[in-house]
Amino acid sequence: MIQGKIIYVPGHKESIEQAEQSANTFSNFNGWNVQLRAGITPNTYREPLRLKWIENGRMAGHASRLDRYPDEESRWQKMLLTKKSCATNHLRFWQETVKSGKTMVFLEHDSICIGDFPEDIEFEDILVLNMQYVFDDPSPLARFWRHTPKNKEPGIYNFEPSYPVRYTYKNEWNGADLIPGTAAYAITPQGAQKMLDGVKKHGLDQSDYMINSKLVNIQYLFPSIVKFNDVNLKTSHGDGTRLP
Repeated sequence: MIQGKIIYVPGHKESIEQAEQSANTFSNFNGWNVQLRAGITPNTYREPLRLKWIENGRMAGHASRLDRYPDEESRWQKMLLTKKSCATNHLRFWQETVKSGKTMVFLEHDSICIGDFPEDIEFEDILVLNMQYVFDDPSPLARFWRHTPKNKEPGIYNFEPSYPVRYTYKNEWNGADLIPGTAAYAITPQGAQKMLDGVKKHGLDQSDYMINSKLVNIQYLFPSIVKFNDVNLKTSHGDGTRLP
């Protein structure tokens, strides 16, 4: 039985309700043991000790908005802290995974379970559990809908050479495949240690940018066993809006 954490935003009524709904769906299927976990938020965020943020990365782009839009500093500061909080939720989870010595599942509050977790499943580092849904509207990745996997035998798959979600910022991760969102993924202790070693060496970045193929082997499960809630709260944007 796989252990998992459903991360919600404390004090956010809709996030808590979605997390509770999420937990109920996982209880309807076999192989899951998930618990709710209050996430780190801008109100509780602290800069990680002895870690930096990667130069010329996605997070650096967010930080630059503070200078580019001085009249909206409070808005962009909140958004930046929200993105940093999201990243450190993953950092904490990887540390817990290494400490447990067991494969674990990271779930965001809008994850809806639609299948059993397979018995005796083996993968190297990270396994995306919702791949059939990551390119659906209203995801910002919806423009890649043609890359939605279909008509495959059940199993674990590597990304195709044409996989479109890449790291485009000009640093050592340029050209890497990115995880297509962090709503639902399983990670082995080995994968978690690779991520911890990678961010220690290179630095942190936005969560779905630092989980990339230059640090870990990212694969996906078909068919998907997790999908999204129909309501997207957009809490990762800080103020409930899409970013420019």
